[in-house]
Amino acid sequence: MTSRDYKTDRDTADKWDPVVLRILYANAEIFGVCRPGQIRKATEDEDMHMAADWVAPGGAIASRIRHLDYYARFGDFTIRYSRPTGTKTEYEKIVSGCARWYFLGFYKEDDIVYWFIIDLDKLRRTQLLEDAPIQGQGDNIQFKYISISDLYKAGCIVRDYQIWERLRREHTP
Repeated sequence: MTSRDYKTDRDTADKWDPVVLRILYANAEIFGVCRPGQIRKATEDEDMHMAADWVAPGGAIASRIRHLDYYARFGDFTIRYSRPTGTKTEYEKIVSGCARWYFLGFYKEDDIVYWFIIDLDKLRRTQLLEDAPIQGQGDNIQFKYISISDLYKAGCIVRDYQIWERLRREHTP
């Protein structure tokens, strides 16, 4: 596996913007959003220095989209812990207080079919980030990972697709 640069990572994520934005607005109350237009795409500087992919009145939202196979195989929340370049990582930014929320989506074909919204303030108050195992790759990038079940147990997941879908079904005649 080879190391990817910022532009490649950003281009891959950007293609999902319309779907992510639709989901964020469907859950607008979490982010302090009262009307359309209050969630905007983060600038490159906000993304690179503050772990922000989206910005809302209630705080910055980090975002990651992965293929559904990753969830099926690992069932975890994974964040970059180190890079061989020494560039500040997602882990360092989140631990230092950057970003308020984390949108974690999993796609299949052309849609995000499974997702979670993680309250990063709650996560920072736990030991989960510090205690998370570190896993390396052949390209000298290291990640920390936390199981989704541990995030649920700690009360860090504030919304997910399953709950949203179940509520929709219960209230549809």
